[in-house]
Amino acid sequence: MYQQVQKQQGGSTRRVHICKESTIQEAEEVAMSLLFPYGTSPNGSIEEFDFEIRDFSEEKVECNETICEMYDRTGMNILRFFLE
Repeated sequence: MYQQVQKQQGGSTRRVHICKESTIQEAEEVAMSLLFPYGTSPNGSIEEFDFEIRDFSEEKVECNETICEMYDRTGMNILRFFLE
């Protein structure tokens, strides 16, 4: 079970625009820079955590898959990813 980190703790939902040809790995890098500016958050240093990208069904997403492939595979209009 996942728990959303509230905004005052350095979390919350972020809306970003990313090229469809970008990989999930590149999307993860964008997320890390937003949630861990300067390598830290209120919860600690980025080095203290292990990360995975999960989709709306809490399934692990492969890092080499592209955003376009995700749109095709899921049939969703908007993609939502979770940083675990």
